[in-house]
Amino acid sequence: MLVGWTARGQEPIDDYRLSKSMTATAIMPLTNRFSVDDAVVTVLPEFKMADPRYTKITARSSS
Repeated sequence: MLVGWTARGQEPIDDYRLSKSMTATAIMPLTNRFSVDDAVVTVLPEFKMADPRYTKITARSSS
C-alpha cells in the first residue's frame, strides 16, 4: 500500500516502513510496565491467533 513519497520524491514509502517505527515509538514509553521480551499474551491476555505459536510473540520479535 502506497502511503507517500520520500523526501526526494523518487521512491514510494510503504506503510510497513512507517508502521514499524510507529509501533516502536508507541511501545518504548511503556517498557517500564513490561519488557520487550515479554510475550504479548502476558500483557494482552485477550490476544489470540489460530497459530499456536502466537504465545511466543514478543515486541522484540515483531520488530
